[in-house]
Amino acid sequence: MEAINVPVFLSITQIIEKIGRKTKYNFSLVHDETKQFEDAYTDIFKKISEADSFEAKLTDGNSIIMGYKHLKDFSFITSSQSKWVQAADILAGVLGRLLNDIKDDTLNDDSLLKLAKTFLPSLLFQDVIKLSDSICSNQTREKIFEAIKPLEN
Repeated sequence: MEAINVPVFLSITQIIEKIGRKTKYNFSLVHDETKQFEDAYTDIFKKISEADSFEAKLTDGNSIIMGYKHLKDFSFITSSQSKWVQAADILAGVLGRLLNDIKDDTLNDDSLLKLAKTFLPSLLFQDVIKLSDSICSNQTREKIFEAIKPLEN
């Protein structure tokens, strides 16, 4: 298992729970079946979601929540059974390629750059409800900001 997958999964569950707490909505999380991650993801989700309610504030202003109140259901489904999972797979693949190209200074595709300038700001600049989090170096984050900044006239 690649080490980045578990922290990303945990970050996603934290974001969904925080959205639930702000909006008072309940959510379910569905993940594409991936045998190599299923046991770890299920175990981590169960331990965190069923833990005694607790919130630890971190020095960077973020927090880690235990004992989920709004994200109680997590399951796996094959992508062929769900158009939503298929769409998420496509989006994750395109975003992964896009961010790797930015990080590696190899972004030469105008259509990907247009997508980056249209889509990435909604993931990076969030005042009310945080919809995503970046797990990368400050140098990579600066490259992303540089790639999507508006052109100066």
